[in-house]
Amino acid sequence: MICGHIHHAVIRDDLGLRYINCGDWVESCTAVIENFDGEFEIVRWTELEPDAQEQDLPAVAIPRAM
Repeated sequence: MICGHIHHAVIRDDLGLRYINCGDWVESCTAVIENFDGEFEIVRWTELEPDAQEQDLPAVAIPRAM
């Protein structure tokens, strides 16, 4: 069972049923993802780190219309 918008994300097994609550993206900053191997995982925005390979693009001046 997958449901959401109860402000606390959780993945647990009860009575042979896997219960997944994705929480919410506003208050607890959580979401649920399914990995390529089929496993579900809770992600927390506050724990995400930028990829070291990603780089910001340089600023570019945009010509003003006359």
